[in-house]
Formats: sequence, structure tokens, C-alpha cells
Amino acid sequence: MFHFFNVFSVLSIAFFLIGYYLTNSPKVTSWSFLLLFCSSICILGGGYLAQIFSRFSKILVRLAFLFWGVQVSWFHYSNPSFVLLILLIVFYFIFKIDELIQNPQFQKSQIKSVVREKLKIFDLILTNPARILAVSFFALCIFGAFILYLPISSSTGTSIAFIDAVFTSFSSVCVTGLTVMDTPNDFSFTGQMFVLLLIQLGGLGIMSFSVAVLVTLGKRLSLKYEKSIAGSLGSQDSGKLFGYIQTIFFVTFGIEAIGAILLFIFFLLDGYPFFSALWHGIFISVSAYCNAGFSLFSDNLILFKQNSGIIFTVSLLIIAGGLSPFLVIKIPRIFSKRALSIEAKLIFIVTSFLLLSGSIFFLLFEWNTSLHGLSLFDKIANSWFQSVTTRTAGFNSLEMGKIRSETFVLFLILMFIGGSPGGMAGGIKTTTFAVLMLGIRGTLNLKWQASVFQRRISHRSFYKASAIVFIAIFFHILFFLLLLLTQNIPAREVIFEVVSALGTVGLSVGATSKLDGVGKLIIVVCMYIGRIGSLTMFWFLMDQKSGMEENYIEMEIDVG
Repeated sequence: MFHFFNVFSVLSIAFFLIGYYLTNSPKVTSWSFLLLFCSSICILGGGYLAQIFSRFSKILVRLAFLFWGVQVSWFHYSNPSFVLLILLIVFYFIFKIDELIQNPQFQKSQIKSVVREKLKIFDLILTNPARILAVSFFALCIFGAFILYLPISSSTGTSIAFIDAVFTSFSSVCVTGLTVMDTPNDFSFTGQMFVLLLIQLGGLGIMSFSVAVLVTLGKRLSLKYEKSIAGSLGSQDSGKLFGYIQTIFFVTFGIEAIGAILLFIFFLLDGYPFFSALWHGIFISVSAYCNAGFSLFSDNLILFKQNSGIIFTVSLLIIAGGLSPFLVIKIPRIFSKRALSIEAKLIFIVTSFLLLSGSIFFLLFEWNTSLHGLSLFDKIANSWFQSVTTRTAGFNSLEMGKIRSETFVLFLILMFIGGSPGGMAGGIKTTTFAVLMLGIRGTLNLKWQASVFQRRISHRSFYKASAIVFIAIFFHILFFLLLLLTQNIPAREVIFEVVSALGTVGLSVGATSKLDGVGKLIIVVCMYIGRIGSLTMFWFLMDQKSGMEENYIEMEIDVG
């Protein structure tokens, strides 16, 4: 059974609030709260997750109370040895190494049987699509943090702070684009290549590459694992898994190559040297298609706000990445008489509506502010670009700190909705938004069902859409409060940062540069949850038996 906020999590929050107002050391309080919050999350999970973290959570609670009353000037969260220590503690308690060491009567065969029994926990991960997705992304993020921490990744030849390496890695893998480092100046060419690799792996998904490598080497997945991996990649037919991945790779690399060539030409025409134009074209093409928002220019793309070639190329790459590869290859059907599925029609309609309405409202709101001084054509081009990129990509051609309050709210709405399922985008997704709106329309018309194109949408789809929206709102409120409690940043900047991180957008109005270590870790968690999906995060914590249907007598409850 899935346990929501139990006694321990409530006590954790209560202890923090007491300490927050009584202690004179905000840094100690912040780290103490972070440890208490982590312990709460560990205890939240029911079923198998609780088995893994039951002892680990107790250690976190003890550490939290230790940090509460002890000055921690010796504690450097930028030191990767602390992360390794935590990993060793987890390993220690999962495999109960203490029992093996303290009991001299253990034989080798007994040790093997104990370890084999403990390794079954990984089988529980590999047979659950949500857990495969969550664990694979987390493992890639940690790997990326260590390679970005290497001295060769830094432009100065000295390792960057480990917390910054973690932040950059999660932002790259989760294709968000929030940065605490200046990518073109703080990272070497090798470091930039690492960032690009993490963006590509994060955009396509590490499981896609894993399956492609295994099949290339002539390996065969078991049917059980094949079905789980297919589920984690969004494919309903496990028998067509490799064909599904082939299509993803073909469309992705094809569009990225075309985008890189076009951007290379535009950078050449803008006066950049050959190799510089080539590298910038490749990097921004991959970053744009993967909806990552990373740029090799310190001011993102503000320098090119009057270069329509770059503006429209990047925006088209973002749109293609925000759709799934299977929808991209169906775009020609829009202009022909070939039939489209109901879901595809819905996605194209909602996407077009959001892009056009976002452009129009941005143009109206910012005509005499951030768009001031531009020609009519450039105003329209930049309004279109910001409408495209705000939904998930994180590029900006205009100064974000100067936007009006009306535009600020518009951006929050667009970031919350995000892109489409199966693509690189974040947010609650266009189909979720559409199903919820159709359900509301059906309720207002007293039909008590959602329908579109003379088809009735299943109650299961509506329930899932409602759950996604509610859980997303819950996470937004939770992390908004966490940042308000631990950071000295205006609420306006905080809410924008949280929505941007959970939507894997990457835009910021100034909060990113003001985050301390705890704030960076909170945003890291936001980016991670935003990438794998809030509902997937809950499924990760749930016992598989929770999905069993039960037949109860139906009843009416007066609501509203």
C-alpha cells in the first residue's frame, strides 16, 4: 500500500519550522531540513521501496538532528566524497554487510545466497516501467555529475564545485537548461562535449541506447524485461520495440543533422569562423531538438534576436522535439487526405492553439517593453520564438527580467502545460490539458463524459489526466514552499523557477544565480521529477499490487 504523508514526514516539517524560527544559523537549518525531508521521502514509499530505505531513512534522521545543533563548517557539500559516503551507507544496509562480517560461521555459499537474495531488489526495478525510467535517468545524472566534475571539463583545468556539476548534469540529462555555470566560458571544449552528450542521452533516454546496443551486439532481452522497457519508452507493443527505437533514432538524428547544417550556414553568414560556426550549429541544433535550452552564448540567443534565420530554425527544431518522432513523420498527413488518429489530431490542434495564442498575447503585452525598438517583422518573429520556447525549451531571444506581469502569468501557463507525450518536452502535456478541458466541457453540458471528433474519451483517460494535473500542482506548491523557507529570494522569482524546473523549461527571471547549495538541490529534484513525470514518480513509489481493480457498488456523492 502506498503511504502518503505519515507521522514521520509531518514531524519532519514540524521540527524544521520550529528550528527555522529558533536557530540563528540558517545554513545549519537548511541542511538539517534537507536531511529531514529526504528521510520523509524515504519513509513515504510503501512496499519494496520501504524495504530498501527503512534503515537508510533512520540514518538520515540521525544526521539531520546532528546537523541541527552542530556547526558544520567542516561540511562541504561540494565534496563528492560525501556522495560516495552516502552510496556506501546505502550499499551497506541493503546487503547487510555487518551480518556477514560479524558472523564467522558464514560460508562462501551462504554469502552468495544472501547477496543473491538481496539482488532480487534489482529485479523488482527491471520489471516495473516506472522504476526503469526513474532509475536509468538518475544513474545517468550521477554519472554525468562525475564526468563534469573532472578537471578536463573545466576551462580553467580545476574542477568546478561538485554541487554545480550535479546541477549541470541533472539540467542536461533532464533537458531543462537552467544553469549555474556559464557554459561557453566555464566549461572547456571537452566539458561542452560532455554536456552535449548528456543532453542527447537524456533527450532520447538511456534505455533506448541500451536496447540499441544490445540488439547490435546480437543480444536478446527476455520477454519480461522487453515488455517493461517498452512500457518505459511509451510503446504498447513490446514485439515492435526495436523498430520503435529505430524510428526514434532515425527521426532524431535526421532532424538534428538538418538543423545543424542550417544553423552552420547562418552562423557562417553572420561572420563566425568555419569550425566555430560548425560547433555552434551542432550544439544548438541538438539542444533545441532535445528541448534543452543550453546555448554556447552567455546571453543565450539574445544576440540573434534580429537574425530571423536562426530564430525560425531553432523554433522549428523545438517544435519537432516537443512532438514525438511518430507525430513528426505524420505531419505531411495534415496536408493530405490520409487519416490521422484522434490523438494525433488533438495534439496538433492543441499545439497550434498554444503556439498562436501565445505569440499573439506576447506581441500585445510586450509591444512597447521587451519588443521595443525592433521592426514589425522582428517583433512578430521574436513573439513566435518566445511562445515556442517558453512551453519547454528554455531558449530566450529577449531579456527575461524585463517582461511585464501579464507576460509572466502567460509564461507560467505555457510552461505548466508543456509539450506532447512521446517527445522531449516537459509539463503536464498537451493531451492531458485537452482531455481535462474536454471533460470539463462535458460536465458543463451535463453529458458527464469527455468526447471529441464523435468519439467518447474513456473515464480512465480522464482520471489519469486529473491525477497528473493534481499531482503536478501538489509538487509545484511543495517545492515553492521549500524554496521560500530555505532561500532568501522574492516569491515572484521562486514560483517562476519552480514552474520552469518542473516543466523542464529552463527559463529564469534571476533566481538561479541566487540559489545556495540547498536551493540547488531542491531545483535538481524539481528537474528530475519534471523529466520522468510526476505521475511516474508516484508509480515508482507504489507497490505493483496497487494497480489491481476492485469491484465495488457505485454510489453518488454530492460535490460542488
